[in-house]
This record gives sequence, C-alpha cells and structure tokens, in this order.
Amino acid sequence: MDTQQHMRSRGMFVHVRRRRGAHGVGQEINLVTVNVDGLGDYRTSPADRMESILDEVLALEPDFLLLQEVVADMYAVARRRLRGW
Repeated sequence: MDTQQHMRSRGMFVHVRRRRGAHGVGQEINLVTVNVDGLGDYRTSPADRMESILDEVLALEPDFLLLQEVVADMYAVARRRLRGW
C-alpha cells in the first residue's frame, strides 16, 4: 500500500509518502520532502524559517527527510537540530 499526502503550511509545500510492504505486511516508511525555498523573500531570516519548518516537519515523525533549496544559514540549523539522525 502506498499513500501520499500533500500539505501547504506557512508558505511551504510538504510531500508525505507512507509505504507498507506487500499485502499491508511489513514496516511502514514515512518519507517527507520539503522545498524550503531558501532564496525567497520572507519576513523572517532563513535560519528562523528553518526552525519553524523543522518544528512542523519533525512532528510528522519522518523516517526520511529530504530538504530542497537549503541555503547555508538553513543548513546550519538543520545540522544542529538533526544531530544524531
């Protein structure tokens, strides 16, 4: 079984994909992709935006997290917040 969900939240687009093994047996995988739009014009700094994005995305308890369009300030936040991943 393969389910997909698209969410729009605070100007970000999140794609969530959950997949189970054949016949619904096996481990479920929760894959989340986010285009963080690091170069866009926003009221908050890229670092502050990444903090907010990670708050929302990590609440989904992903097994895999893919981030697109990450700039240096965002990357620093992600490294700190995702340490041990």
